[in-house]
Amino acid sequence: MTSQYDKIAEEYSSMLSITKKYVTIPTFIKIIGNLSNKSVLDLACGDGFFTRILAKLKPKEIIGADISKELIKIAIEKEKKEKLGIKYLTKNVLELNLNKKFDVITAVFLLNYAKTKEELLEMCKTIYSHLNNNGKFCAIAPHSAIKVMKNFEYERRFTNVNGKGFFIDGDKIKCEMREKGKKPFEFVNYYWSKKTYGECLRKAGFQSLEWVKAIVSKEGVKKYGTKYWENFKNNPSVISIICKK
Repeated sequence: MTSQYDKIAEEYSSMLSITKKYVTIPTFIKIIGNLSNKSVLDLACGDGFFTRILAKLKPKEIIGADISKELIKIAIEKEKKEKLGIKYLTKNVLELNLNKKFDVITAVFLLNYAKTKEELLEMCKTIYSHLNNNGKFCAIAPHSAIKVMKNFEYERRFTNVNGKGFFIDGDKIKCEMREKGKKPFEFVNYYWSKKTYGECLRKAGFQSLEWVKAIVSKEGVKKYGTKYWENFKNNPSVISIICKK
C-alpha cells in the first residue's frame, strides 16, 4: 500500500495554511456537532490533525484511518504525547472492513481522492456500511465551483494537471502549497462536481444530504479584514456536507 503522502508526510504534517486555520477548521467544527458518548471514525485522517479535534469533544470511542503509513506514524507519535485515546489504522478506504459501525464518520478531503466515479461510489458505500442506523457522515471536499488559479492565493494554488483552464469530473487537480517559512510541496487529487458527489452518496443509500457553505471564522476576519477574503468568496476552495441514513 503506497500513498503520495508518504513522500511529503513531514511537510504535510507541519502545514497550517491560512485557509486551514480560518476556514476548514471552523467549518469542520460547525458540521460535526455534539460527539459526547458517540463512536467516531475519522477517515483520511492523515497525521490526525482533525482526529485530535474530534477527540477533544469527548466521544466514547475514536478511530483514525489513512492510507499513508508515514502520516499514521506521525499520528501515533502525537498520540503517545497527548494521550487522547485515539486508535490509528493504516487502511485504504476502498478496502476498509472494520466489522463494526459508528455513530459519526468524518472525512476532511477523502472523496476527492477517488480516481473514478466507480471508486467514488465504492467509497460512499463503504462509509454507509460502517454507520449505525441513526449515524451521520460529515465531509469536507473541494468546492465544485473551484476555479483554476494563475497565481497563489492564501499560500496555495490549484491548477488542472491537463493544462485546461477549468475543471470537469475526473480531472486531476494539482495543489501547490507555499506556506511562509516552510518547505513547499504539492499533491494531486481529483475534481468531482456537486452533482456527482450527490449521485454517489444517494446510490450508496444516504437519504438526507445537506450541503453546508464553508465559513471564515471571526478570528480570520478580525486578523486580515473582510476585503482579504474576497478572493476566497469568489473562488471558494471547500464545501461541506452532512449525510444521514
